[in-house]
Amino acid sequence: MAMTDEMVCFSLYSATRATTQAYRALLAPWGLTYPQYLVLAALWLDGEQTIGSLGEVMRLDSGTLSPLVRRLEQAGLLSRTRSAADERVVAVRLTPRGQELRAEVAPIHAVVAEAAGLDDDEHRRALISELHDITQRLQRVSAGIASSARAADTPELSRKNGNPMRALIHPTFGDPELVLHVEERPLPVPGAGQVRLRTLLSPIHNHDLWTVRGTYGFTPELPAASGTEALGIVDALGDGVEHLAVGQRVATGGTFGAWAEYFLADAAGLIHVPDSLPDESAAQLVSMPFSTITLLRFLDVQPGEWIVQNAANGAVGRMLAQLGAARGVRVLGLVRRTAGVDELRTQGIGDVVATDQDDWREQVAALTGGAPIVAGVDSVGGSSAGDVLSLLAEGGTLVAFGAMDSPRWRSPPPTSSSNRRR
Repeated sequence: MAMTDEMVCFSLYSATRATTQAYRALLAPWGLTYPQYLVLAALWLDGEQTIGSLGEVMRLDSGTLSPLVRRLEQAGLLSRTRSAADERVVAVRLTPRGQELRAEVAPIHAVVAEAAGLDDDEHRRALISELHDITQRLQRVSAGIASSARAADTPELSRKNGNPMRALIHPTFGDPELVLHVEERPLPVPGAGQVRLRTLLSPIHNHDLWTVRGTYGFTPELPAASGTEALGIVDALGDGVEHLAVGQRVATGGTFGAWAEYFLADAAGLIHVPDSLPDESAAQLVSMPFSTITLLRFLDVQPGEWIVQNAANGAVGRMLAQLGAARGVRVLGLVRRTAGVDELRTQGIGDVVATDQDDWREQVAALTGGAPIVAGVDSVGGSSAGDVLSLLAEGGTLVAFGAMDSPRWRSPPPTSSSNRRR
Protein backbone atom coordinates (compact mmCIF):
# COMPACT_ATOMS: atom_id res chain seq x y z
CA MET A 1 0.00 0.00 0.00
CA ALA A 2 1.35 3.43 -0.94
CA MET A 3 1.89 5.95 1.85
CA THR A 4 -0.58 8.31 0.14
CA ASP A 5 -3.36 5.71 0.49
CA GLU A 6 -3.35 6.34 4.25
CA MET A 7 -3.69 10.15 3.95
CA VAL A 8 -7.12 11.79 4.16
CA CYS A 9 -6.23 14.53 1.68
CA PHE A 10 -5.32 12.03 -1.04
CA SER A 11 -8.42 9.96 -0.33
CA LEU A 12 -10.68 13.00 -0.66
CA TYR A 13 -8.87 14.12 -3.81
CA SER A 14 -9.12 10.67 -5.40
CA ALA A 15 -12.83 10.39 -4.60
CA THR A 16 -13.48 13.84 -6.08
CA ARG A 17 -11.56 13.04 -9.26
CA ALA A 18 -13.31 9.69 -9.68
CA THR A 19 -16.71 11.34 -9.22
CA THR A 20 -15.93 14.04 -11.77
CA GLN A 21 -14.69 11.50 -14.33
CA ALA A 22 -17.74 9.27 -13.87
CA TYR A 23 -20.19 12.15 -14.35
CA ARG A 24 -18.19 13.49 -17.30
CA ALA A 25 -18.60 10.19 -19.15
CA LEU A 26 -22.29 9.88 -18.27
CA LEU A 27 -23.10 13.49 -19.25
CA ALA A 28 -21.21 13.41 -22.55
CA PRO A 29 -24.32 12.57 -24.66
CA TRP A 30 -25.85 15.90 -23.59
CA GLY A 31 -22.65 17.90 -24.02
CA LEU A 32 -22.64 18.87 -20.34
CA THR A 33 -19.73 19.18 -17.96
CA TYR A 34 -20.01 18.08 -14.34
CA PRO A 35 -20.01 21.70 -12.97
CA GLN A 36 -22.71 22.66 -15.50
CA TYR A 37 -24.78 19.68 -14.38
CA LEU A 38 -24.47 20.82 -10.75
CA VAL A 39 -25.76 24.29 -11.68
CA LEU A 40 -28.77 22.69 -13.36
CA ALA A 41 -29.30 20.34 -10.40
CA ALA A 42 -29.40 23.30 -7.99
CA LEU A 43 -32.08 24.94 -10.14
CA TRP A 44 -34.03 21.69 -10.49
CA LEU A 45 -34.12 21.29 -6.72
CA ASP A 46 -34.65 24.87 -5.54
CA GLY A 47 -36.08 26.68 -8.55
CA GLU A 48 -35.19 30.22 -9.64
CA GLN A 49 -32.18 31.71 -7.84
CA THR A 50 -29.98 34.76 -8.01
CA ILE A 51 -26.37 34.47 -9.10
CA GLY A 52 -25.39 35.26 -5.52
CA SER A 53 -27.47 32.51 -3.92
CA LEU A 54 -26.41 30.05 -6.61
CA GLY A 55 -22.77 30.91 -5.87
CA GLU A 56 -23.33 30.14 -2.18
CA VAL A 57 -24.82 26.74 -3.04
CA MET A 58 -22.01 25.94 -5.47
CA ARG A 59 -19.36 27.58 -3.25
CA LEU A 60 -18.05 29.48 -6.27
CA ASP A 61 -17.22 33.17 -6.72
CA SER A 62 -19.05 35.07 -9.45
CA GLY A 63 -15.98 35.13 -11.71
CA THR A 64 -16.03 31.31 -11.84
CA LEU A 65 -19.81 30.81 -11.81
CA SER A 66 -20.76 33.38 -14.48
CA PRO A 67 -19.06 31.55 -17.40
CA LEU A 68 -20.87 28.32 -16.40
CA VAL A 69 -24.23 30.11 -16.38
CA ARG A 70 -23.44 31.89 -19.64
CA ARG A 71 -22.65 28.63 -21.48
CA LEU A 72 -25.87 27.04 -20.21
CA GLU A 73 -27.79 30.10 -21.38
CA GLN A 74 -26.18 29.83 -24.83
CA ALA A 75 -27.27 26.17 -24.91
CA GLY A 76 -30.87 27.26 -24.28
CA LEU A 77 -31.12 25.55 -20.88
CA LEU A 78 -31.56 28.60 -18.67
CA SER A 79 -32.12 32.35 -18.85
CA ARG A 80 -30.93 35.35 -16.89
CA THR A 81 -32.95 38.43 -15.93
CA ARG A 82 -31.65 41.58 -14.29
CA SER A 83 -33.72 42.93 -11.40
CA ALA A 84 -35.51 46.18 -12.22
CA ALA A 85 -35.10 47.31 -8.61
CA ASP A 86 -31.37 46.57 -8.41
CA GLU A 87 -29.41 45.96 -11.63
CA ARG A 88 -26.68 44.20 -9.64
CA VAL A 89 -29.08 41.34 -8.89
CA VAL A 90 -29.46 38.76 -11.65
CA ALA A 91 -32.08 35.99 -11.46
CA VAL A 92 -31.38 32.62 -13.10
CA ARG A 93 -34.23 30.34 -14.14
CA LEU A 94 -34.59 27.19 -16.21
CA THR A 95 -36.06 27.31 -19.70
CA PRO A 96 -38.63 24.70 -20.77
CA ARG A 97 -35.78 22.75 -22.38
CA GLY A 98 -33.82 22.97 -19.12
CA GLN A 99 -36.81 21.57 -17.24
CA GLU A 100 -37.22 18.71 -19.72
CA LEU A 101 -33.57 17.75 -19.37
CA ARG A 102 -34.12 16.74 -15.74
CA ALA A 103 -36.09 13.65 -16.73
CA GLU A 104 -33.58 12.73 -19.42
CA VAL A 105 -30.58 12.66 -17.08
CA ALA A 106 -32.45 11.16 -14.10
CA PRO A 107 -31.08 7.61 -14.69
CA ILE A 108 -27.56 8.94 -14.06
CA HIS A 109 -28.27 9.07 -10.31
CA ALA A 110 -28.99 5.35 -10.14
CA VAL A 111 -25.90 4.49 -12.19
CA VAL A 112 -23.60 6.51 -9.92
CA ALA A 113 -25.25 5.22 -6.73
CA GLU A 114 -24.89 1.62 -7.84
CA ALA A 115 -21.28 2.11 -8.89
CA ALA A 116 -20.47 3.73 -5.54
CA GLY A 117 -22.15 0.96 -3.56
CA LEU A 118 -24.93 3.20 -2.23
CA ASP A 119 -27.63 0.58 -2.48
CA ASP A 120 -30.18 2.00 -0.02
CA ASP A 121 -31.40 5.40 1.15
CA GLU A 122 -30.10 4.90 4.68
CA HIS A 123 -26.53 4.39 3.47
CA ARG A 124 -26.85 7.34 1.07
CA ARG A 125 -28.20 9.71 3.74
CA ALA A 126 -25.46 8.68 6.17
CA LEU A 127 -22.77 9.47 3.59
CA ILE A 128 -24.34 12.85 2.76
CA SER A 129 -24.51 13.74 6.47
CA GLU A 130 -20.88 12.79 7.00
CA LEU A 131 -19.71 14.76 3.96
CA HIS A 132 -21.70 17.82 5.09
CA ASP A 133 -20.07 17.60 8.51
CA ILE A 134 -16.58 17.35 7.02
CA THR A 135 -17.30 20.30 4.70
CA GLN A 136 -18.51 22.56 7.51
CA ARG A 137 -15.55 21.69 9.72
CA LEU A 138 -13.03 22.41 6.96
CA GLN A 139 -14.78 25.67 6.07
CA ARG A 140 -14.52 26.85 9.67
CA VAL A 141 -10.82 25.98 9.71
CA SER A 142 -10.08 27.77 6.41
CA ALA A 143 -12.05 30.85 7.51
CA GLY A 144 -10.08 31.01 10.75
CA ILE A 145 -6.75 30.69 8.92
CA ALA A 146 -7.70 33.43 6.44
CA SER A 147 -8.78 35.74 9.25
CA SER A 148 -5.54 35.18 11.15
CA ALA A 149 -3.48 35.76 8.01
CA ARG A 150 -5.21 39.09 7.29
CA ALA A 151 -4.67 40.23 10.87
CA ALA A 152 -0.99 39.28 11.01
CA ASP A 153 0.16 40.02 7.46
CA THR A 154 2.62 42.89 6.92
CA PRO A 155 4.91 43.73 4.00
CA GLU A 156 7.89 42.50 5.98
CA LEU A 157 6.16 39.24 6.91
CA SER A 158 5.13 38.63 3.30
CA ARG A 159 8.73 38.92 2.18
CA LYS A 160 10.00 36.85 5.09
CA ASN A 161 7.53 34.06 4.41
CA GLY A 162 8.33 34.20 0.71
CA ASN A 163 4.83 34.70 -0.70
CA PRO A 164 5.79 35.44 -4.30
CA MET A 165 3.58 36.31 -7.22
CA ARG A 166 4.36 36.73 -10.90
CA ALA A 167 4.28 40.10 -12.63
CA LEU A 168 5.27 41.53 -16.00
CA ILE A 169 8.23 43.84 -15.40
CA HIS A 170 10.49 45.86 -17.71
CA PRO A 171 13.95 46.90 -16.45
CA THR A 172 14.38 49.38 -19.30
CA PHE A 173 12.26 51.15 -21.89
CA GLY A 174 11.91 49.63 -25.33
CA ASP A 175 9.92 47.25 -27.54
CA PRO A 176 7.49 45.43 -25.21
CA GLU A 177 8.26 42.10 -26.90
CA LEU A 178 11.91 42.52 -25.96
CA VAL A 179 11.92 44.23 -22.57
CA LEU A 180 8.90 42.72 -20.77
CA HIS A 181 9.60 39.60 -18.74
CA VAL A 182 7.92 37.64 -15.95
CA GLU A 183 9.41 38.25 -12.54
CA GLU A 184 8.54 37.01 -9.06
CA ARG A 185 7.69 39.74 -6.59
CA PRO A 186 6.41 39.76 -3.01
CA LEU A 187 2.68 39.45 -2.60
CA PRO A 188 1.50 43.04 -2.02
CA VAL A 189 -0.33 43.90 1.19
CA PRO A 190 -3.14 46.49 1.02
CA GLY A 191 -2.78 49.64 3.08
CA ALA A 192 -5.55 51.84 4.41
CA GLY A 193 -8.21 52.41 1.76
CA GLN A 194 -6.73 49.79 -0.56
CA VAL A 195 -7.66 46.30 -1.66
CA ARG A 196 -5.62 43.51 -3.18
CA LEU A 197 -7.06 42.09 -6.40
CA ARG A 198 -6.46 38.70 -7.99
CA THR A 199 -6.30 39.38 -11.71
CA LEU A 200 -8.81 37.63 -13.97
CA LEU A 201 -8.32 39.50 -17.25
CA SER A 202 -6.41 42.60 -18.32
CA PRO A 203 -6.63 44.20 -21.78
CA ILE A 204 -3.59 45.44 -23.70
CA HIS A 205 -4.07 49.10 -24.55
CA ASN A 206 -1.88 51.20 -26.81
CA HIS A 207 -1.06 53.52 -23.93
CA ASP A 208 0.21 50.50 -21.96
CA LEU A 209 2.63 49.66 -24.78
CA TRP A 210 3.69 53.28 -25.16
CA THR A 211 4.43 53.41 -21.44
CA VAL A 212 6.69 50.36 -21.76
CA ARG A 213 8.45 52.05 -24.69
CA GLY A 214 8.89 55.22 -22.63
CA THR A 215 7.02 57.37 -25.15
CA TYR A 216 3.83 58.06 -23.18
CA GLY A 217 3.06 61.06 -20.99
CA PHE A 218 3.56 58.95 -17.87
CA THR A 219 7.11 57.65 -17.31
CA PRO A 220 7.39 55.10 -14.47
CA GLU A 221 10.49 54.56 -12.39
CA LEU A 222 12.55 51.57 -13.52
CA PRO A 223 12.34 48.63 -13.10
CA ALA A 224 8.66 49.16 -13.72
CA ALA A 225 5.44 47.20 -13.55
CA SER A 226 2.97 47.38 -16.45
CA GLY A 227 -0.72 47.42 -17.34
CA THR A 228 -3.44 49.79 -16.18
CA GLU A 229 -6.88 48.20 -16.59
CA ALA A 230 -8.11 44.88 -15.25
CA LEU A 231 -10.96 42.78 -13.98
CA GLY A 232 -10.19 41.09 -10.68
CA ILE A 233 -11.50 39.38 -7.60
CA VAL A 234 -11.13 41.16 -4.27
CA ASP A 235 -8.55 39.06 -2.41
CA ALA A 236 -7.78 41.15 0.71
CA LEU A 237 -9.04 44.38 2.30
CA GLY A 238 -7.04 47.22 3.82
CA ASP A 239 -8.12 49.18 6.86
CA GLY A 240 -11.24 51.29 6.43
CA VAL A 241 -12.60 49.46 3.39
CA GLU A 242 -16.21 48.63 4.20
CA HIS A 243 -18.12 48.80 0.90
CA LEU A 244 -16.32 45.83 -0.66
CA ALA A 245 -15.98 42.20 0.35
CA VAL A 246 -13.49 39.45 -0.37
CA GLY A 247 -14.65 37.46 -3.39
CA GLN A 248 -16.36 40.35 -5.21
CA ARG A 249 -15.66 40.84 -8.91
CA VAL A 250 -14.57 44.42 -9.64
CA ALA A 251 -13.10 46.47 -12.48
CA THR A 252 -10.46 49.19 -12.42
CA GLY A 253 -9.27 51.43 -15.23
CA GLY A 254 -6.52 53.50 -13.71
CA THR A 255 -4.40 51.22 -11.54
CA PHE A 256 -0.77 50.92 -12.63
CA GLY A 257 0.75 47.44 -12.36
CA ALA A 258 -2.32 45.43 -13.39
CA TRP A 259 -0.29 42.95 -15.46
CA ALA A 260 0.40 40.76 -12.47
CA GLU A 261 -1.25 37.89 -10.66
CA TYR A 262 -2.13 40.27 -7.81
CA PHE A 263 -2.04 44.05 -7.54
CA LEU A 264 -3.19 46.82 -5.22
CA ALA A 265 -5.91 49.32 -6.06
CA ASP A 266 -7.62 52.19 -4.29
CA ALA A 267 -10.96 50.87 -3.09
CA ALA A 268 -12.76 54.12 -3.91
CA GLY A 269 -11.94 53.77 -7.61
CA LEU A 270 -13.23 50.24 -8.11
CA ILE A 271 -16.47 49.38 -9.86
CA HIS A 272 -18.50 46.38 -8.73
CA VAL A 273 -19.29 44.23 -11.77
CA PRO A 274 -22.77 42.65 -12.01
CA ASP A 275 -22.83 38.90 -12.52
CA SER A 276 -24.63 39.29 -15.84
CA LEU A 277 -21.60 40.99 -17.46
CA PRO A 278 -19.09 38.57 -19.05
CA ASP A 279 -15.45 38.78 -17.97
CA GLU A 280 -14.30 39.86 -21.44
CA SER A 281 -16.61 42.90 -21.39
CA ALA A 282 -16.03 43.75 -17.74
CA ALA A 283 -12.25 43.83 -18.27
CA GLN A 284 -12.76 46.70 -20.73
CA LEU A 285 -15.42 48.53 -18.76
CA VAL A 286 -13.51 51.68 -17.79
CA SER A 287 -10.65 53.06 -19.90
CA MET A 288 -12.01 53.09 -23.43
CA PRO A 289 -15.65 53.93 -22.54
CA PHE A 290 -14.43 56.80 -20.35
CA SER A 291 -12.17 58.05 -23.16
CA THR A 292 -15.04 57.92 -25.63
CA ILE A 293 -17.45 59.80 -23.38
CA THR A 294 -14.74 62.40 -22.70
CA LEU A 295 -14.20 62.88 -26.44
CA LEU A 296 -17.90 63.42 -27.07
CA ARG A 297 -18.21 65.90 -24.24
CA PHE A 298 -15.12 67.82 -25.37
CA LEU A 299 -16.19 68.01 -29.02
CA ASP A 300 -19.73 69.06 -28.02
CA VAL A 301 -21.12 68.06 -31.42
CA GLN A 302 -24.86 68.57 -31.76
CA PRO A 303 -27.43 66.04 -33.02
CA GLY A 304 -27.36 65.82 -36.80
CA GLU A 305 -23.78 67.09 -37.10
CA TRP A 306 -20.90 64.99 -38.42
CA ILE A 307 -17.69 63.69 -36.81
CA VAL A 308 -15.00 61.87 -38.79
CA GLN A 309 -12.60 59.41 -37.17
CA ASN A 310 -9.89 57.01 -38.30
CA ALA A 311 -9.22 53.64 -36.63
CA ALA A 312 -13.00 53.21 -36.71
CA ASN A 313 -12.63 49.48 -36.01
CA GLY A 314 -10.68 50.07 -32.79
CA ALA A 315 -12.25 49.94 -29.34
CA VAL A 316 -12.76 53.71 -29.08
CA GLY A 317 -13.84 53.88 -32.72
CA ARG A 318 -16.63 51.38 -32.23
CA MET A 319 -17.81 53.04 -29.03
CA LEU A 320 -17.72 56.52 -30.56
CA ALA A 321 -19.93 55.33 -33.41
CA GLN A 322 -22.40 53.65 -31.05
CA LEU A 323 -22.53 56.36 -28.37
CA GLY A 324 -22.60 59.08 -31.01
CA ALA A 325 -25.56 57.44 -32.72
CA ALA A 326 -27.38 57.23 -29.37
CA ARG A 327 -26.97 61.03 -29.10
CA GLY A 328 -28.07 61.67 -32.67
CA VAL A 329 -24.55 62.53 -33.83
CA ARG A 330 -23.45 61.25 -37.24
CA VAL A 331 -20.07 59.50 -37.13
CA LEU A 332 -18.09 58.84 -40.31
CA GLY A 333 -15.53 56.09 -39.83
CA LEU A 334 -12.33 55.55 -41.80
CA VAL A 335 -10.59 52.16 -41.90
CA ARG A 336 -7.51 51.12 -43.85
CA ARG A 337 -8.91 47.98 -45.47
CA THR A 338 -12.22 47.09 -47.12
CA ALA A 339 -12.65 44.07 -44.85
CA GLY A 340 -13.00 46.49 -41.92
CA VAL A 341 -16.17 47.95 -43.46
CA ASP A 342 -17.86 44.56 -43.57
CA GLU A 343 -16.70 43.70 -40.05
CA LEU A 344 -18.27 46.86 -38.60
CA ARG A 345 -21.44 46.42 -40.63
CA THR A 346 -22.05 43.04 -38.98
CA GLN A 347 -22.04 44.89 -35.64
CA GLY A 348 -24.59 47.42 -36.82
CA ILE A 349 -22.07 50.20 -37.45
CA GLY A 350 -22.51 51.98 -40.78
CA ASP A 351 -21.14 55.13 -42.42
CA VAL A 352 -17.69 53.53 -42.78
CA VAL A 353 -15.29 54.00 -45.70
CA ALA A 354 -12.07 52.12 -46.49
CA THR A 355 -9.19 54.36 -47.56
CA ASP A 356 -7.60 51.57 -49.62
CA GLN A 357 -10.23 52.28 -52.30
CA ASP A 358 -9.39 54.87 -54.93
CA ASP A 359 -12.77 56.57 -54.71
CA TRP A 360 -12.98 56.75 -50.92
CA ARG A 361 -13.36 60.54 -50.91
CA GLU A 362 -16.29 60.30 -53.32
CA GLN A 363 -17.84 57.70 -51.01
CA VAL A 364 -17.47 60.13 -48.11
CA ALA A 365 -19.24 62.85 -50.07
CA ALA A 366 -22.07 60.46 -50.93
CA LEU A 367 -22.52 59.35 -47.30
CA THR A 368 -22.56 62.87 -45.86
CA GLY A 369 -24.50 64.41 -48.73
CA GLY A 370 -22.00 67.25 -48.70
CA ALA A 371 -22.84 68.20 -45.11
CA PRO A 372 -19.98 69.87 -43.22
CA ILE A 373 -17.89 67.64 -40.95
CA VAL A 374 -17.38 69.76 -37.87
CA ALA A 375 -15.00 67.57 -35.83
CA GLY A 376 -12.38 64.87 -36.35
CA VAL A 377 -10.63 62.32 -34.14
CA ASP A 378 -7.19 61.04 -35.14
CA SER A 379 -5.95 57.90 -33.38
CA VAL A 380 -3.31 56.92 -35.93
CA GLY A 381 -1.04 59.85 -36.81
CA GLY A 382 1.07 60.04 -39.95
CA SER A 383 -0.74 60.38 -43.27
CA SER A 384 -3.97 59.08 -41.76
CA ALA A 385 -4.15 62.20 -39.61
CA GLY A 386 -3.92 64.21 -42.81
CA ASP A 387 -6.84 62.26 -44.29
CA VAL A 388 -9.03 63.19 -41.32
CA LEU A 389 -7.97 66.84 -41.43
CA SER A 390 -8.65 67.08 -45.16
CA LEU A 391 -12.31 66.22 -44.58
CA LEU A 392 -12.99 68.85 -41.90
CA ALA A 393 -15.10 71.88 -42.67
CA GLU A 394 -13.83 75.40 -42.12
CA GLY A 395 -13.55 76.05 -38.38
CA GLY A 396 -13.65 72.32 -37.62
CA THR A 397 -11.86 70.79 -34.65
CA LEU A 398 -9.28 68.00 -34.87
CA VAL A 399 -8.43 66.00 -31.74
CA ALA A 400 -5.11 64.11 -31.75
CA PHE A 401 -6.23 61.16 -29.63
CA GLY A 402 -3.46 58.67 -30.43
CA ALA A 403 -0.51 57.84 -32.66
CA MET A 404 -0.67 54.13 -33.44
CA ASP A 405 1.19 54.59 -36.74
CA SER A 406 3.39 57.60 -36.14
CA PRO A 407 3.61 60.52 -33.72
CA ARG A 408 4.43 62.72 -36.71
CA TRP A 409 1.59 64.34 -38.57
CA ARG A 410 1.71 64.51 -42.36
CA SER A 411 -0.31 67.24 -44.01
CA PRO A 412 -2.93 66.24 -46.56
CA PRO A 413 -2.46 66.97 -50.27
CA PRO A 414 -3.39 70.52 -51.26
CA THR A 415 -7.02 71.12 -52.20
CA SER A 416 -8.74 73.84 -54.21
CA SER A 417 -9.68 75.73 -51.06
CA SER A 418 -7.76 76.51 -47.91
CA ASN A 419 -9.86 75.88 -44.82
CA ARG A 420 -9.09 77.22 -41.39
CA ARG A 421 -9.17 74.46 -38.78
CA ARG A 422 -8.19 74.29 -35.16
